[in-house]
Amino acid sequence: MYQVPKKAEDRELTLAPGEVLTKVTVPPTSGKNASYEARQKQAHDWPLVLASVNLTLDGGRVTKARVVLGGVAPIPWRSEAAEQAITGKAITMESASDAGVAAAAGAKPLSMNGFKVALTKTVVKRALARGAGNRYWEEG
Repeated sequence: MYQVPKKAEDRELTLAPGEVLTKVTVPPTSGKNASYEARQKQAHDWPLVLASVNLTLDGGRVTKARVVLGGVAPIPWRSEAAEQAITGKAITMESASDAGVAAAAGAKPLSMNGFKVALTKTVVKRALARGAGNRYWEEG
């Protein structure tokens, strides 16, 4: 299980001393999945920020959304605010941008990574565009 470290001796995983992880089960997904990464350079580099989305659509509207961010916290960060911002709506440039803004709302960047707030807004918007199949505007 992931946890946000609160003290210097805390770790991101809740494994006790001597425990070993022997199996990971990933349930099958339904809906549409997509990810978008922002990198400093394209080859052999970790993403600065990434967003992964899982969308269930009905009649062009999102009925269920899951938005998870990477590179913005010590653990994968689920953005319930972005999920709420897009649920019930068609994915357009405006609604995807609104979800990106919601994902970054309340962010408390460290002194050297404030730039990730703007990147978060962009990667969420572009991941949603990919999830909806709207690649023609994902780079906008």
